[in-house]
Amino acid sequence: MKLVDFGRVAATTGKEAGSLARFREDSGPVSWHLGETVNVFPRRTQDFQDLKALVDRFVVPGHRPHPRPFRSNSKLLTLGSCFAEEIRDFLAEKQPATQNIWVPSGLNNTYALRQFIEWCLTGNRSEDAFWYDQSGSGKPVKWTPSEEREGYRRTFETAAGFVFTLGLAEVWADRHTGGVFWRGVPEGIFDSSRHVYRTTSVDENADNLSRIVRLIHEHLGARDIVFTLSPVPLKATFKDESCITADCVSKSILRVALDAVMARRLDRVHYWPSFEIVRWLGGHLPFAVYGTDDALSRHVSRRMVALIIESFVESFFEAEPAAAEEGSSG
Repeated sequence: MKLVDFGRVAATTGKEAGSLARFREDSGPVSWHLGETVNVFPRRTQDFQDLKALVDRFVVPGHRPHPRPFRSNSKLLTLGSCFAEEIRDFLAEKQPATQNIWVPSGLNNTYALRQFIEWCLTGNRSEDAFWYDQSGSGKPVKWTPSEEREGYRRTFETAAGFVFTLGLAEVWADRHTGGVFWRGVPEGIFDSSRHVYRTTSVDENADNLSRIVRLIHEHLGARDIVFTLSPVPLKATFKDESCITADCVSKSILRVALDAVMARRLDRVHYWPSFEIVRWLGGHLPFAVYGTDDALSRHVSRRMVALIIESFVESFFEAEPAAAEEGSSG
């Protein structure tokens, strides 16, 4: 069998083997159907020089709702992984109406996110939920919110829309009941024969996301929901493989689950590609996108977060009309 060295072909012909450009430029009997719409990956390094233009042209298309669902005074509620806090803080500065409520930590997997929303809106504590916190003495206790559930529900009711950020596909679970812990398993109750660290499936996550949409729309009516995927890498994995590869699998599962939900064309449900802006473009940019502000390798740079929020506001918030001029020119 003779193998073709496509690198040598490209070097000798000056053409990118397999590229759209090659099919267009070469004369030959084959004509390739390229569909009604063709969105290409940025081809030249110079495309990466103007970051805002790069995002507007190559990342955002297909993710701008029309009409834009929010106004400058719209109250948004953000929940999810630690990246949701970043979004909340930046939105609170740019859009002061953004809600900032205390929520328990650990809402970074779709089980925890769905369970918390379900409790807030219905009062039901899911049978598959494990809500553990740590008491002042360090002992594990079932989590009980310091704020009444009705207070949380009122906050949900006053929100014009929601931004939910997903973080992890890996969870600790009870192999006997199937219940998923919000965070890790408290040391005081850990049982190696019962508690297992596992990666949730695409179907599990897609089901949780769909149930979140149903909960919001059934209990609150027509509200816009924006899903995002956190670009912050896993801090650690308990699987017998590197954290780098485990992070790739975890994020991939969540992204495919999000795509499956978006393919259902649910009313008022949107996806915002903050993950792609950081992780997919980041490797091609002429500067670092992590750790530039505090030298911590998992922290997304302020520059990138600001870009994500700026593009999000432009895409989801109606521009304010220019103030009418006082008087008239006579």
